[in-house]
Amino acid sequence: NQTFIFRIEGNGVDLTVTIHGDDEITITGLTVGNTYTVTEETDWSWRYDFASWAFATDGDTDAEGNTNDASVTLGATGNTITFTNTRSNKYWLDGDSYKVNIYNANASSQE
Repeated sequence: NQTFIFRIEGNGVDLTVTIHGDDEITITGLTVGNTYTVTEETDWSWRYDFASWAFATDGDTDAEGNTNDASVTLGATGNTITFTNTRSNKYWLDGDSYKVNIYNANASSQE
């Protein structure tokens, strides 16, 4: 349920979009045959690390990469780019504040 930020640039386009969780977004108005760079903004999130991306046209993988910026040339139909991330930190905080609270109604004090 984390939100991820992406930037699309090229041929007069400079667009920032956000994706929440594993949702998807459709961007219209880009020109077939032109090359665009899609970059995942990674410096703001400390819980997730970029892993890879894959670009497909009509379901066939055209390009893959392991850097957070993808340079892709749009085909006539079915252009899809997928970014994959891994969760590197399961806690929202640094873990120092993690404590299991135990309540015993019969005890004279709480732990």
